[in-house]
Amino acid sequence: MSGLLSALGIAESGLNVSQDAINVTSHNISNASTDGYSRQRIDIETASPQNNLQGAGQLGSGVKSSAIERIRDVFNDYQIRNEESTLGNYQARDNALSEVENVFNEPSSGTGLSTLIDSFFDSWTKLSKQPQSSDARTVVYNSAVSLADELNHENSSLTDIKNNIHGEMKDDIFSINDTLNKISDINQEIVKVKITGQNPNDLLDARDKYITDLSTKFGITINDKNFDGVDLMPSVEDTSDKPSNSCFVKAEYSDDVKRLSYIDNISSTEDPSNTGTYICKLTYYKLGNTSNASDTSTITVRGVTSDELNELDENRILWADKDGNAVQENETSIPDNSTVDFSDLRIFKPQNGELKGYTSLQDDIDSYIGEINKVAKAVAFSVNAVESGRTDSSKDAEPFFVNSDKAEYDSNYKVSNLSDTLDAEKDITAANISVSEEIIKHPMEIKVRTHDYKYDDESQNTDDDGSTDGERAEAIGDLKNALIMVGDMGETINTRSDLFSKGGNTLTNNNMTFGSSVSGMTVGSYFKDVVDELGVQEQEASRMVTNQESTISSLTQTQESVSGVSLDEEFANLIQYEHGYQANAKVISTVDELLDVVINGLKK
Repeated sequence: MSGLLSALGIAESGLNVSQDAINVTSHNISNASTDGYSRQRIDIETASPQNNLQGAGQLGSGVKSSAIERIRDVFNDYQIRNEESTLGNYQARDNALSEVENVFNEPSSGTGLSTLIDSFFDSWTKLSKQPQSSDARTVVYNSAVSLADELNHENSSLTDIKNNIHGEMKDDIFSINDTLNKISDINQEIVKVKITGQNPNDLLDARDKYITDLSTKFGITINDKNFDGVDLMPSVEDTSDKPSNSCFVKAEYSDDVKRLSYIDNISSTEDPSNTGTYICKLTYYKLGNTSNASDTSTITVRGVTSDELNELDENRILWADKDGNAVQENETSIPDNSTVDFSDLRIFKPQNGELKGYTSLQDDIDSYIGEINKVAKAVAFSVNAVESGRTDSSKDAEPFFVNSDKAEYDSNYKVSNLSDTLDAEKDITAANISVSEEIIKHPMEIKVRTHDYKYDDESQNTDDDGSTDGERAEAIGDLKNALIMVGDMGETINTRSDLFSKGGNTLTNNNMTFGSSVSGMTVGSYFKDVVDELGVQEQEASRMVTNQESTISSLTQTQESVSGVSLDEEFANLIQYEHGYQANAKVISTVDELLDVVINGLKK
């Protein structure tokens, strides 16, 4: 009797294990297309045997399911996350630099800045041949307006790209914090399940997927802890900028974890008590949450140098506590409306990932804005100098190019604040360069003759030159090939006077002939070099994106070969487990018949 019952138990164990195996196989098949799912496998082992009382050796007691495990290559995961971080970096750069290329539109079919520079100087050469032609003068100021408008447009477009990047960073910060909260919750669930002796396979898959998604935003360091818990930290560029405790997620539940907040606005003023530094008011969104006004905080930062101000503008991400409050070096939170030193701030500087791409782009775009500012200054200073014959802007009576932020005009379109307008020439940039309304409305006042430099108004030159003299216009046209220290504009050359005293240029022959600087470049060549540099940067970013996508594709295929679900294999397993189930059911049916014989036979 005990033998039959033992056989019944053995068959039952086989039936249960077959059922478990069928369930695992069914789970694999149903998740064959689930992103991030790892194939699961049931581990089957022999149940503990029983001693045979007849002395013939131990009798088997059946089979049992020892564990349900997921098939995963941890090192492969590590490789994919590292490559995803690099891909995120270069994808961000590739996208933004492509937009910058579209702004410059070089080489172009006639609408780019290079073409407009050439057309502008060529129009002066043509004017020199017909100095009294109102049509030729109209062409000059129209080409000048087109050049100034294009510089204005490029500056505005580059600024828009930078602002769009800021928006992307802000959205990323909110998404990152949300993902970190999800990882933290899953992390705690995994530990709880693991403590009970079970394998939380689906939870592990979910956590791995979130971590991989997060790795595209910044580099990640993971430390494995007990019960499959993990501590998650970012890989940062400069360890001196991170808090001593930089964990985003901890295996053991703790409120002492870090998050990120986004600086939305930076307003700065020079510090009168500390020359060369700024006082900055920072308004930041806690955790990047822009949906609630109460989630903003404002702090004042003192002792900020110009380089540190640029650093703030480019990075804009603060280490924060779990609630989004910015933290200081000593780990304490910075209260709202408080004042701290710049050295107390903890700025998040990722080593890799999309955020790294965005922060590096800030510097690149600022650099390109700076380059077209140099072009604008070089054109304005040189043209104004030759057209007026004045190397000192303060002695000019009718500048050709002006700073539109300062120039004001009376009802006759004459500059009404001449002194301020001339002083503001030093602050001409691509954003504000414009042709004087006085020139546009009175094109016959353009100085084109040899001795026009002697007079505030060219109409006063009635005796020195004839009406066919266009020597000065030709000299301005020759600026197309003049060598100028364009790269020093805004640095060592800040005024029209600096162009001649520091830049190595000269103005001779009735203050008309512009002498080149031996170390200079033409404005057109300088801008071409800028465009070439941009092309190299964009090609490098594009090449890296292609390489990284190929590498990740290869690693993903390796991951799929290990963790992916093969339907053919699962179907084969399903048939195997089905046969096992049927066989064990047949054993139970047979034992049932035998028990019936034994029990009912005893009654007879």
